[in-house]
Amino acid sequence: MRTVVTLEAVVSFVVWVAYGWTVWRRGPQIRKKYGQIEKNKRILASIWLMIGGLIVLMFGMYGASQFAGTAEGSLSPVGWLIVAAVGCVFVHAQTLAAAIMTTLMEREVTSVAPQSSTIQEKEGLES
Repeated sequence: MRTVVTLEAVVSFVVWVAYGWTVWRRGPQIRKKYGQIEKNKRILASIWLMIGGLIVLMFGMYGASQFAGTAEGSLSPVGWLIVAAVGCVFVHAQTLAAAIMTTLMEREVTSVAPQSSTIQEKEGLES
């Protein structure tokens, strides 16, 4: 069995990576927006986005293969558009979930009070 990477697959991959990069560039805005939500809700949101994105991807790919059809071993134009759109939804959900997860780590790191590294002498001791 021979695997052939079609032009549609390459173009879809480029679209998904470009879309993910565009969403990730908005990371500081996303982290600022979601960083103010309570921790448990951020955890649930990131989990649901990860799982929900995967579900959309699986059903979207199934729908494209079953209902949009193929033409000569390749997806039809409608099928390719469905795959590209579903892939963008998946990338958006995964990227947003990752950005929300980073707020969980940032909060834990920055909420710890800094420890002093200077040694204080006890009162009454003379040097």
